[in-house]
Amino acid sequence: VHPDPGIISGPGYFFLSLDPVKVSGRQTESTETISRVTKFKIRQLEKMIISGKIRDSWTLSGLMLYKLWRTNAKN
Repeated sequence: VHPDPGIISGPGYFFLSLDPVKVSGRQTESTETISRVTKFKIRQLEKMIISGKIRDSWTLSGLMLYKLWRTNAKN
């Protein structure tokens, strides 16, 4: 995904894990801080998008790619 080619020169990547297994604790870059991780159901995300609570291109792109994958995986 190229979220904003006028500002960010490189692409971003999404990875789908179908059966994840925790292998170690969370590892972050030295400049990165993650205060908490929250899980949402797809319908919850859709409601937040409709209400305007979620508007960023990363979340919208990731959800759309997942939904396209899910639709094609069923066929």
